[in-house]
Amino acid sequence: MKVFEIEETSMFAKRKLSRQRRLIQQKFWLRLMVGMLLMNLVLGCQSLAENEASPAQSNQSQVYQEQVETVQVSTDVVVHMYFGLTEKNGSAISEKRWLEFEKNTLAQRLIGFTVFDSKGYYQGQQERSKVVVFVTTKDKLETVTNVCDIYRVEFNQQSVMVTVSALQHWLFVEGD
Repeated sequence: MKVFEIEETSMFAKRKLSRQRRLIQQKFWLRLMVGMLLMNLVLGCQSLAENEASPAQSNQSQVYQEQVETVQVSTDVVVHMYFGLTEKNGSAISEKRWLEFEKNTLAQRLIGFTVFDSKGYYQGQQERSKVVVFVTTKDKLETVTNVCDIYRVEFNQQSVMVTVSALQHWLFVEGD
């Protein structure tokens, strides 16, 4: 008899705990929705206040708005190239050798690009790497293959990873 009472009490406690969890979750979502509503109201008020801004602020907003209206719909692509800085034999590719490749190959074949230092993993091993990002047209992607082939041969690499993504819009934000 006592075993049954303990099990019954335990089931009652579990149900009560389950109800409490549901209430906590419901309160969380309610607070989140109220918070988002308040945030939208505040942002809406800020937006109204910006419309009544000083002439200098209004002029800056107008310049920016004109630039946004001239956003180009693009047929270009964004290319990311990932260059590992470890040769197949395990030796590191020096910064000096990379800079020579950057100057003599990348800068000679690409109109403009950005280089990031990064850390990647290949076959479970950590490796220093460089990420090169640039915008080009689809018909010039052969240049990417050429650059990757040069790097693979010169630095004894198995491969160079490349991603190509459609570019929807672009603009240059310029000052006065």
